[in-house]
Amino acid sequence: MTGKKYLVILLIILICSNCKNRPLTDSDSGGFLNSPKQNIVLINVDDLGYGDLSCYGATRVSTPNIDKLATQGCSFIDSHSCSAVCSPSRYGLMTGRYPSRSDLYYPVFARVPSIVDTSCMTIARVMKQAGYATAAIGKWHLGFGTEQPVDWKMGHHMNSDKLLGFKFDAWEGGNLVPFIARWPGKIKPGTTSNELLSNVDLLATFAAITGYMLKDGEGPDSYNGLPSLLGTVEKPVRDFLVISPAQKKNLAIRKGKWMHISSQGGGGFTGQNIGDHGLGGAAATLLTGQVNSDIEKGQIKPGAPRAQLYNLEEDLAENRNLYHEYPRVVEELEALLHSAINENESTRPQ
Repeated sequence: MTGKKYLVILLIILICSNCKNRPLTDSDSGGFLNSPKQNIVLINVDDLGYGDLSCYGATRVSTPNIDKLATQGCSFIDSHSCSAVCSPSRYGLMTGRYPSRSDLYYPVFARVPSIVDTSCMTIARVMKQAGYATAAIGKWHLGFGTEQPVDWKMGHHMNSDKLLGFKFDAWEGGNLVPFIARWPGKIKPGTTSNELLSNVDLLATFAAITGYMLKDGEGPDSYNGLPSLLGTVEKPVRDFLVISPAQKKNLAIRKGKWMHISSQGGGGFTGQNIGDHGLGGAAATLLTGQVNSDIEKGQIKPGAPRAQLYNLEEDLAENRNLYHEYPRVVEELEALLHSAINENESTRPQ
C-alpha cells in the first residue's frame, strides 16, 4: 500500500482516495467500471459533533489532522446520521436501511444476536461484489454475541453550543454531523457542500463508485451521493430524510428547510437534574442555556404544541417551534413520514 493515494470518506469523517490520479471525465458521474479500483477508507466516529472539529468552527479544541483532510477535500454542512443512537446509526450505515423499519431505536447491549439480517445486502457485500477485500476495525455494536455493556458509553455528548440537543435527540444537536470526503483528482480540495446527505447513503454511494447496480430491496433508503462528492450534482440527491432519536414517538423527518419532530422534546435522555447521568431534553437547557419556545425553566410549557416544526434555514438552533403557524406543512410532513416508513418498503428512487 506504500505510495498509494486513498479515497478517504469521513462520514463523521469520510475519506476516499484513489490508487491512481487522473483527470475527471464525463463517465465519473456514474460508476467507475473502466477505472482502477479505488481504495476506500471509511472512518465512522462515535459521538463526533460540530463542536468537536475546528474545521467546523469548534474553538475549544484543535483538530489539525482532520482540518488538513478538509482542506484536501469537501466538507458537507448538512450531513446527518440517520439515528442519534450508536447501534441504529451503524445499522443504517451497514444496510442502507432506516433503522426505524426494524423498530430499532436503542443501543444493543451485552450478548445478543446480530441485528443485521444475514441475507441483507450490506455495504461490505457491495464492495465484495466488486472484488474488494473488506475489514471492519474497532467498535461493532450490532450484536453477534460479542458486545459487552461497557462498550456503550452514556454521556452528555453536546454537538455544538449553537445546536439544540444532545446525542440521542431528534433535535439538530443529536444528528447533524461532520462529513468530510477526500479523493485526490476527483474531489475539489477545500470545498464545501450544503447537500442533504446521511450515513445511510454510503451504501448506494459506494455501489456507484464500484459500478455495482443495486437490486430491488438492496439499500432501500440509500441514495447515491457520488454526484455531490464530485461536484457534478444537477438536482438534490434526496428530497427528504427520516431521522430516528432514541424514543420512537419523536421520529423526525427533514424535507428542504423544514424539520418535523413527531412529539414534544428531543426524544433522547430524560434525566431531570443537573448532575444526573442521563440529563437531557428540556431539563438540559438549564445547563446549556439554550432557548426553545416550548421550554421554560427546564420544562415543556403547558399548552405547548404536541409536535414540532422548525425552519432550519432561518433557525438552525431550533429556537422557535412553528407547528401552529404552518399546519399544511405539518400535515404534508406527517403524511410523508407515515408513507415512507409504514406504507413503502423503499424510499430510494429505482
